[in-house]
Amino acid sequence: MSINPVSNLINPVKATCKKYNETPDAIQGMNDTCFGICAAYSGTNDVYNMDPQCSKLCTDFIENKKKEIFGVGSCDHQVPYRPIIWEQTPRFFPQLIKNYPKEESLKLCISKCDRTTYPSQCKEDCITDSDAIEEFKNISVHSSISSSTSNQQSNEDDTKPIIAFILILLFLIGGSFIYIIQSKM
Repeated sequence: MSINPVSNLINPVKATCKKYNETPDAIQGMNDTCFGICAAYSGTNDVYNMDPQCSKLCTDFIENKKKEIFGVGSCDHQVPYRPIIWEQTPRFFPQLIKNYPKEESLKLCISKCDRTTYPSQCKEDCITDSDAIEEFKNISVHSSISSSTSNQQSNEDDTKPIIAFILILLFLIGGSFIYIIQSKM
């Protein structure tokens, strides 16, 4: 099982909210966690070189939190900004989910943490990274694509007579206008 847009979706905001449910004013921690998840799944510690969709989710989330907590957004220069990713523990889960189901990946991740310098932080990261995965089951991509295509085609068929009527009307008005001008000369 590998990470792909059809079977899994990375939602760093959901995992961050779950982690900070008890401390809603911990905006700096939320910022670090959200972007840390994006970094882990992007395979980079460069916050400006990670998955842009994931980063946008975090940027929008933190911007909304700033407005909620401080009453203003980025225009007021309130912290936080994109954090420096300073990982003291390895992030095992994003690599494990590429080959194993979510539950098995989490168990393997937690077991690997016992051999790290900071096992409790590592295990917390495993849980947070696991919470960021949303699995989709029994989605028929083909049926949703074909139904949207048929709706689009139906809408196009409905507009053809209207467009033809407008073109004929413009032709008649334009012809009448030219006739009037020529008759006055």
